[in-house]
Formats: sequence, C-alpha cells, structure tokens
Amino acid sequence: MTDKKNENKRPLVTFALFAYNHEEFIHKAVIGALSQTYSPLEIILSDDCSSDSTFEIMQKMAAEYNGPHTVILNRNEKNLGIGGHVNKVMDLSTGELIVAAAGDDISYPIRVETLVDQWSLNNYVADSLHSQVMRITKDGKYKGSWKTENCLSSDPRDFVSQCIIIGASHAWTRRVFERFGHLNTDIIHEDRTIGFRSSLSGGVLFVDKPLVRYREGGISQNGYTQLKINLSQQILHAHILLLDCMQQYKDYIKINNNDVRILSAIQTEIEYNMSSQIVAINSDLN
Repeated sequence: MTDKKNENKRPLVTFALFAYNHEEFIHKAVIGALSQTYSPLEIILSDDCSSDSTFEIMQKMAAEYNGPHTVILNRNEKNLGIGGHVNKVMDLSTGELIVAAAGDDISYPIRVETLVDQWSLNNYVADSLHSQVMRITKDGKYKGSWKTENCLSSDPRDFVSQCIIIGASHAWTRRVFERFGHLNTDIIHEDRTIGFRSSLSGGVLFVDKPLVRYREGGISQNGYTQLKINLSQQILHAHILLLDCMQQYKDYIKINNNDVRILSAIQTEIEYNMSSQIVAINSDLN
C-alpha cells in the first residue's frame, strides 16, 4: 500500500468481529458490523470455539444478510486465545486496514467511515487508529464517554508501560503485520502490543469522538481469564505483562533501532514484572 492514495479509490477495509462465549451480546455486535456505512468493506465474523451458541447466532445472521458488504464466517476448531485468534483473522483478511471489534461491544454505523476519513487526512501514514468509546454497563445502560489519559501519544516508551489504546476502539494496518509478523500466541493485550509496533513505524492516530459502545464487565474486558494457569491472580497478571514486554523486545529488535531510551524502558518494565512475580510467589508460599 502506498502512503498517498488516489482520491477516488477508497482502501478495502476489514471489519473483524472477535467473539468468544458472547451469546448474550453477539446479536447487537453483529448488527453493528453489518450496519457499517463504509464501502468497500469486508466483514469477518470469527468465533474462537465458543461453548455456547455464539457461532450459531453469527451463522444465522450471516446467512440472512443481503447487504453490500462481503461477509466471511469463521469458527476456530480449538480455542486459540486472543493472540492466536488475531493471527487467524489476519490470515483470513484482505483489507489494508483492520477495524477490530469484540463480541460484547457495539460499533456505531459510522465507525469505519470516520476512521478512514481521519486516516486519509493523515495521508494513510498511521499504523494504528483508536477513538473515544461510550461506556455502557453489562445490561446496556450508558455511563458516559471515555478515552485514556495519554491517548494522543505515539511515543514507543509510553506503550511499554501503559495502556494507551482502548482495545474496543482499535484499528491497525495490514502493513504493521507484514513488517513484524504474527503475534506471540500467548499475548493477551493485543492492543498494547500492536500499538507498540505501530509507534515504531507509522505512528498512532487518535480520533476524538466515541465510535464504539464499550461494555464494562463483559467477557472481553478481562481477556486473560481464558488462560488456564494454576497460579494466583497476582502472579498471572505479572506473567501476562512480562509476555507483553518480551513481545515488544522482539519487535523492537526486528527494526534494528538503537534508541537506548526505548530499550531502557523495555528493560525496566521486564525487571519490574519479574520482581512482581517473585513477590507474588513468595506471598503465596507464606
């Protein structure tokens, strides 16, 4: 993909809906996907081997859809977890921009349109885009809009130690995966990992308006519960953050960049999370 496009040619975008045991919410999530105003749009409805009726609901809605968008239905034969699921969808998709959505959130119909409009004003340089979200309770009541404190940052050091991007609002380019490759399948915080990759390449673009209804208390908000590690929550949390740091280190080395400030930030975060694991283990033993 070239950085500057013919004004009359809009990029193909993939809207990727990631679902796992979301039967209570998936119907509205799929409506949000199918209602997108942007074209050309490829929609992937992907289920990570749910044990409930999530896939069957998506399958029925896909079969009944007769709109302008291409719809691809996928069900993983086994549960891949967040990192593996993202990798699978990247392999299935063909869009130049991948707009991600969780099965318990609801995207506004103008979400993709708005992101691409802002991306075009950016000359298609940014490799990650994110926006405000409208927070809702588990039963759908509005709680107000939200954005992260450091939402305008594209500094790689910020992505090492903070959650800059709200995953529910995240979109990323195909080229960032072409440059860095698949995610480690153990990765839980794909927004942090892909955001870091983007900060090392084309940068991160924030759109200051809510484009997603983000369900607090939903399954997607606490993704690491899918990991079956028989340790205390403190150890598990530190372990997950350590995996994030190791992925960031591998990604950073790939670009042969010698910015010692970034390397120092990664090293500091790795040491912190290793010490956190040790403290938690000692607490368990005592």
